[in-house]
Amino acid sequence: MSHFTVARGLRNPHIQGLVSRLPMRKRRVMQQSAALRASTHPLLLHGGEGQLLAFHNAAISGDRHAPLALLLHGWEGSSESLYLLATAALLHAQGWQIVRLNLRDHCASHHLNRALFHSCREAEVATAIS
Repeated sequence: MSHFTVARGLRNPHIQGLVSRLPMRKRRVMQQSAALRASTHPLLLHGGEGQLLAFHNAAISGDRHAPLALLLHGWEGSSESLYLLATAALLHAQGWQIVRLNLRDHCASHHLNRALFHSCREAEVATAIS
């Protein structure tokens, strides 16, 4: 196994965060993920008390038994975050099925919340994906 070392000028996590949001990176990720985004199908998953919005891409080969990658975003992210789209596009190009799941109240899912809720519901995510 090879050892990965971050380039000297990119070792600071703040610099990594800034570089990841540069317009040229956004353009590249959006180009790389264009086919993925064009073939995405929305899913509404039931997590017990609430519903979660997800987006599914079948494997390019059409193989229903292709490996499935479930991608969850980080804090204040969404299924449309650049890092999630970049990862999804790479895995999809390698033959994987993809599900990008939005945690409650992220991306375009605000309308699914009928009342106040606690945002740290791991059980809701587990129920939705099972």
